[in-house]
Amino acid sequence: MTMSDEYKPISCDLHSQYELWIIRAQELKLAWQDDQGISRIERIKPVDVRAEAGIEYLYFEDTAEVPRRVRLDHILKANPVKG
Repeated sequence: MTMSDEYKPISCDLHSQYELWIIRAQELKLAWQDDQGISRIERIKPVDVRAEAGIEYLYFEDTAEVPRRVRLDHILKANPVKG
């Protein structure tokens, strides 16, 4: 099953939480579904939240410091990495 192309806005509280993690340079364990509907779980460093063409994205670096992005409405779970 693939994710819908229609963007579904996330809550303002969750959006603010992503921004706080970015400000704090907080590493996250992020779970999401990619554009093909494949579930992914990775440790990431969030760097920005941006809107493009009415869709909001979390920009991040993976553990190899490769810049990537994911739609906010495709994120299933995000947890801060301890220590």
